Amino acid sequence: MSINKLVPSIREKIDPWLAYDSLKKITWYHRLQGSTGLWDAVNTIKNILSEHGISSKIIKVKQGEKLGFLEAPASWDPIEGWIEIKDGDETLLKISYDEHPTLISAHSPGGEGEAKLSLEKEGGEAIIATGLLTSLFEKHRDSRLIVYYTRSRYAEAVPYTGLFLKPSDTKGPSVVGIPAAQALRIIEKLISGREIIVSWNIKVKWHDKGLPILYAGSKDPRILFIAHICHPKPGAHDNGSGSAALITIAKYLEDQGREDWAAVWVPEYTGSIPVLNKVRPDYVVNLDMVGSKQWITGSTLSIVAPPLFVNEEPAAAAWAASYAVFNSASSFGGNSLPRYKWEISPYTMGSDHDVALATGIPATMFNEWPSKYYHTDMDTFDTISRDNLNRVVIASLLTYYILEDKDEKRKTVEAFNKYRIGWYYLESSKKGVEPPRSPAKLLSEKLLDSTTEKPLLPSPITSRKIMRILGAGVYEELRKIKGSIEYIGLYAPLLYSLGMTDHEIISEYYQSEKLIRWRDEEWKKIKEAFTRIIEELLH
Repeated sequence: MSINKLVPSIREKIDPWLAYDSLKKITWYHRLQGSTGLWDAVNTIKNILSEHGISSKIIKVKQGEKLGFLEAPASWDPIEGWIEIKDGDETLLKISYDEHPTLISAHSPGGEGEAKLSLEKEGGEAIIATGLLTSLFEKHRDSRLIVYYTRSRYAEAVPYTGLFLKPSDTKGPSVVGIPAAQALRIIEKLISGREIIVSWNIKVKWHDKGLPILYAGSKDPRILFIAHICHPKPGAHDNGSGSAALITIAKYLEDQGREDWAAVWVPEYTGSIPVLNKVRPDYVVNLDMVGSKQWITGSTLSIVAPPLFVNEEPAAAAWAASYAVFNSASSFGGNSLPRYKWEISPYTMGSDHDVALATGIPATMFNEWPSKYYHTDMDTFDTISRDNLNRVVIASLLTYYILEDKDEKRKTVEAFNKYRIGWYYLESSKKGVEPPRSPAKLLSEKLLDSTTEKPLLPSPITSRKIMRILGAGVYEELRKIKGSIEYIGLYAPLLYSLGMTDHEIISEYYQSEKLIRWRDEEWKKIKEAFTRIIEELLH
C-alpha cells in the first residue's frame, strides 16, 4: 500500500460538499443532551445517511439511566426566555434566548421575576457569580436566579453552561449565562454601591424522551468512528464539525463495500458508554472539533494519543495519515510543509475516546484546540472551512487503511515511537523538566494491548462524580493542580484496573508522560483523593 497514492484516490472518491452541507443542517438544531433538538439533529443525520444508501438505527438512552459512573441527565427543553438588567432607567443588558441560544443553562429550572441583583458572596434572590457552576447551584438552591459568567470563554459571547440535573433533582434557581465583558461592568457598579435590578422570564419543559444514539455500519466492527452530536445551537466547531465529517466517512466506506467499520453519533459520554460496553472494536477513532478556519478560531489540530502504556496503533496511524494529508504545502526548496496546523499530543481527557480507553479499547482523537468561540453562541458555521473539513475526512480514512494493512501498521508504529521519543526529548528540554521515567521505557511497558482482558472500567470517572465523592471544596482545590482531575478521572483508575496498585509508580507514569512535577503538598492531596475514589468506586 502506498500512502501517497491513496490520498488522491480518496480525495477523488469522497463527496466534496457532503460534510459541509450536512454541517449547515446540524447547526440548525439546539442539541443539548436530553432535548428534542438533539433528537431532531439525529433524525436529520439518519435521513442524510438513508439518502446515500446507508442504513442506520437509533438507540434510546433513558433519562436517569445508570451509565458506568454517571447517570443520563433529565430530558428537558428550553422554550423561551430573556433577562434584563437595569441601573435605574439605564438598561445595562437585555438578552433573549431567541437571539442567544446559550442564554439558558442546560437543564436550568424555569422561573420568572424581578429582584435586586447581588454579588455571590452576599447571597439573595438573584446573584451574579462565576466559578464551578454545579457547586454554585447547590450552594444557592434557595435563590431564584443565578446570572453566570466565566472568563474562560470569549468575553463578548454568551457562554454555554450546563447543570445536567438528574430527573429526580430538578428544583432550584433559574440559571442564565451572560458575556464576561458585560458581567464585569455590572459587578463594578454593584461594588460601587449602585442598586441593580434584574428581571427575567425563563420557560422550560421537562419530559421523558431520553437521549438518542445513531449507529451505522457493522454490528461487529474492527474500527469504530465516533463523534458526539450534542451541544447547543449553533455548535459548528463543537461538535457539528466532527459529526458532519463522520457522514462523509461513512458514505465513502459504504461506497467502497467495506464491512469492518461502524460509525456512531452520540451524546457525549452518555451515548458512547452504552455503545462501547457492548460493541468491542479493535480501535476507536474519535472526531471532535475539526476542520475550522484556523485563522479565525486560532486552533491547531491535535492527534491525541492514548497514554504511553496503551497500544498506540490508532494514534500512530492517525499521525502518519496527518503527515500525508496536512503537509501539502511546499518550501522554497520544494520540501513539504504543513498547510494545516497540526501536531501529535500526549493523552488529554475530555471526549469520547476516554470511554474507549476506560473499557480497554485503544483509541485516538482528532481535535482542534484552542477554539476562540468554544462553548459560546458565536461558534458558528462560517468559522468552518470546507477544505479543512475534507482534509480531516481524508486523514481519518487513511488512518483506517493503515490500520487495515499489517505491514504498513508495523512500520508506522516503529516510526511513530521514534518520533515520540524525539518529541519528549525536545519538549522536556524546552520546559526544563526531566521525566523521572524515560518515555522510551514507558513505551516498552505496554500494559494495555490486544491481550488485555476487557472491559476494564465501566466508564471514565466524571468530574461531577469526583465532586460528589470528595465534596465541592476538595474538588475545587484539586482543580488548581495541573492534571489532577485527568489523573483521578481516568489515567490512575486505568492503571489501577490493570493491576498497578503502587500510588507512587502510577504518579511517576503520569508525571513522566505529561512532563509536569507535582509539589509534595500537591501530591498528598491527589493521593488522598484517589484513595477515596478507590474505596468508593474501584473495590
